[in-house]
Amino acid sequence: MYLSRLKLLQFKNISDLSLTIGPGFNFIIGNNGVGKTNIMDAIYYACLSKSFFQASDKLVVQHNTDFFRLEADFINQDKTHQLIIKYKPQSIKELSWDDKIYTKASEHIGKIPVVMIVPDDVFTFIHHSDDRRKFMDQTLVQIDSEYLQHLNTYNRILKQRNAALKLMKQSNRRDDQLLEIYEQGLLIAAQYIYNKRKQFIEDIGPMLASYSNKISQNKQGSTITFESDASQDLGILWATQRDKDFYTQRTNVGIHKDQLEPFFNEKPLRQFGSQGQIKTFLLALRLAQYKFLFQFSGKKPILILDDLFSKMDSARVQQLLFLLEAEHTGQCFITDTHLDRAQQLIKKISGESQIFQINDGNLALHETK
Repeated sequence: MYLSRLKLLQFKNISDLSLTIGPGFNFIIGNNGVGKTNIMDAIYYACLSKSFFQASDKLVVQHNTDFFRLEADFINQDKTHQLIIKYKPQSIKELSWDDKIYTKASEHIGKIPVVMIVPDDVFTFIHHSDDRRKFMDQTLVQIDSEYLQHLNTYNRILKQRNAALKLMKQSNRRDDQLLEIYEQGLLIAAQYIYNKRKQFIEDIGPMLASYSNKISQNKQGSTITFESDASQDLGILWATQRDKDFYTQRTNVGIHKDQLEPFFNEKPLRQFGSQGQIKTFLLALRLAQYKFLFQFSGKKPILILDDLFSKMDSARVQQLLFLLEAEHTGQCFITDTHLDRAQQLIKKISGESQIFQINDGNLALHETK
């Protein structure tokens, strides 16, 4: 499945845009600040019904407007499917697929798998444990709707338990019976999420190692480990942690504290990895994510590479594209600020490719191959 048409109205800084797209490699070229990343985010939104960058849909609506509309056509085995998303704050968020309106936006997740790589991956994955957990969740919700349900349940009850702890601390009176009720609600969801995350890391490990060796020409072996409080009896842990939870006014153990630890050549990447080694690891991890999604969904994900040249040298990006071509990637989007770099790259790519340029707010096809 690939995206063949995208139409945006009042999406971030984009007032009105229509784009006809083909399979293969699609380069979006333009100066900084003209909206390239927002187009990439719109493609991501069309796949997962949410922004890659913004937690709230309100922040996706163009400034000084009161709604956005997104239309996207996807082609699968010569059949065209149409997605329409309408959003107006405090009023409506409606998604329809082939004129059938979804009951919930989450029903769309998994229909079109997607992998997005952004420059800040290099920093956030290394320094923020939340982003490492987000990586697992972004992958697993695309192949397992039950995982998404359990994740939403866990996060909702966790929020309620934390709010209750704050109220208890204010009154200086702990209610163990109420805390136990929350813990019972958390337990089933936590166990399901833990099992799926654990299996995911086991499955993706060989893929990560293989891509790391290919990218580094066998100079860097990459692995990742997974640690979770759920490897123990969470019911007992929550009960024994109630004193600490009461005084800190938050839940200190659970799957929301799960840890991923990246390694290169058996050394902790965060402590000892150079910029080049970190970049190699993250590229290998995203390629492994791509392969995992394809393997378990049966669909080739759409791949989005946003502004890679700002953090990666041309040789590394070229090597990445060769790997993607060898994997028979269905559709890939790449943004850059330099037309000549894109032109040089498509000369070296044997498959289909297109270059689009943004000038004065208008996006037009520059050349195709």
